[in-house]
Amino acid sequence: MEVFIKVSMMNKVVVNEEIPMDFAPVSYITDCMVEVLQEYGSGKRKPLVLKEGEEPDFIEIYAHKGLKMSQVREAIQSFFGKDHVRDVSMAEFSKIFRETMEAMGTSAAKTLRMAVTPDWGAQVSTFMFATEKVYTSPKHGPPPPMDKTYLMQLLKIIHEDMLLDGGKSA
Repeated sequence: MEVFIKVSMMNKVVVNEEIPMDFAPVSYITDCMVEVLQEYGSGKRKPLVLKEGEEPDFIEIYAHKGLKMSQVREAIQSFFGKDHVRDVSMAEFSKIFRETMEAMGTSAAKTLRMAVTPDWGAQVSTFMFATEKVYTSPKHGPPPPMDKTYLMQLLKIIHEDMLLDGGKSA
């Protein structure tokens, strides 16, 4: 998600479609991972080492009802000024994303360029609402919604400190 935001900020574009953003605080993810490992240890989950033919017990961890594209769009518009940011469709953004990542020149960036497709919004919406393998923390519950102050601080860090090209430029 941070790379998605960085590319948006570098190109001063925002996606004008409402889709969920795959973002959860690291503290929430860590708490869930500890709980899952404890469940393995207590026998509540299938063992980590499986016998031949057994299916693994995969789970997904993300924040239900978390960050939305509209929040990111509003925050980026606030960061730069609404008149300095262009609204684009997901299809147009995917092209911008691919071109930006290709221009970075690193192997990681070139690999990531394929991550955002014209159908990315539909893909993210599908997996974010699939609940079969999604872990919900019985101990901590879902993380609180991200407030605007935190999001604006995150944007500042992404804009000023995050590099996509392995440190060659800002």
